[in-house]
Amino acid sequence: MANLERGIVVSQQRIGATVVTRAGGGLQYSFSYRAPLDGGVGANIPVVTDRTIRRDGPFPVSETGSLTAVPDDPAMMPLDFNSRWETTWRLQGRKPTLTPNTRARAVLIETGSNSNGLTTDRYTNRFDVTYLFETPKVRSLSGCDYEMMGITATFAGDTISFEQRFIYFPALGMAIQTVNHVSGQPAFVTGITGMRGR
Repeated sequence: MANLERGIVVSQQRIGATVVTRAGGGLQYSFSYRAPLDGGVGANIPVVTDRTIRRDGPFPVSETGSLTAVPDDPAMMPLDFNSRWETTWRLQGRKPTLTPNTRARAVLIETGSNSNGLTTDRYTNRFDVTYLFETPKVRSLSGCDYEMMGITATFAGDTISFEQRFIYFPALGMAIQTVNHVSGQPAFVTGITGMRGR
């Protein structure tokens, strides 16, 4: 049975392993993966994505991350493609209660910055969020039984809307994101394939 005393490693599709540890009253989720992205120069350039996210249950608290291009041919390296970002989120009002088979609404304020090495953009966004908390079920994962609750969060902002799906483990307070679907784009699916202690 995995626990958080030394951390948990969650295997996921597309991104490999997410390492989960305790951090500041919540949990920290860190992962790194390599995948080709359009570098804007007519070719897919291999890019390493590093992200560290803090959550309180399924509710986001902060994130730091970076995109680093690693082209086979240095001549294909776009000068302004590498980027780093920092983001914080704040729930307005009372935090929703994770009551099974219910919906809850919240307002989430996002503030952050994004730098590509040449310029830095700062932003603030407001999202109306609808949460759907499903009935928990006991499922087997890597030879152990865990109670899991599916959670869907739908974000509606002024310029962007998206949906995220999580598998929440009530006994651990751990919420693993398995879907990110920005409106008008293909869904980025990172299903759970295994879990173990560090």
